[in-house]
Amino acid sequence: MSTPVRADHVFPCTPDQYWAMFFDPEHVAQVQAALDLVEHREVWREETPDRLRQRLRIAPRRDVPAPVRRAVPGLSTAYEEERVFDKAGREIAWRVFPDFRPEAITCSGSYRVLPVAGGCRRVLDGRVEVRIFGIGGIVERAIAQDVERSYAIAAEVARTWIAERGIRP
Repeated sequence: MSTPVRADHVFPCTPDQYWAMFFDPEHVAQVQAALDLVEHREVWREETPDRLRQRLRIAPRRDVPAPVRRAVPGLSTAYEEERVFDKAGREIAWRVFPDFRPEAITCSGSYRVLPVAGGCRRVLDGRVEVRIFGIGGIVERAIAQDVERSYAIAAEVARTWIAERGIRP
C-alpha cells in the first residue's frame, strides 16, 4: 500500500520566471526560514547543459505522530533528497532517502511547472510507501500531509516573492 502526495498551486508568473525564482539562493533561504528547517544544504551538485542533479540534506523541525514516537523512540525526521531537473522538459524528478529505515521507506515523484492563463501552475505528484508493520500507514499519512503542508507554505513564500518584485507573466 502507498499514499499519494499532491501539491497544486498557481502563480502569477511564467514558468521560466518561476524556475528562476525556484533556484534563486535568496528565495531558497526564505523558503527554508518559513519551513523552520534546522538544516538545508546542498550535499553535491552535477550540472550539464541538459540537466541539473543535486542532492540536498534537509532536517525539518517536526514532531512525529504520538503512536510513531512511542513505537520508535529517537526517530529522526532528517533526510536527503535527490533532484534531477530536466532543463528542456522543465521538470524535476525527486527521491527522498530518510535517515530512519531507508530500506523500508520509499518517497518519490515529479515536480513540474505548466503555463496557464495569467501565469503558471506548479504540480507536485508523488507517492509515499512505508513498509513497517503496525505503523506504516500512520507514517505514510504523516509524511504525505507534511509534504503537502510544506508546499502550501512554500507557495505563499513564492507569491510574496513575486508580488514584492512586481513580477508579471
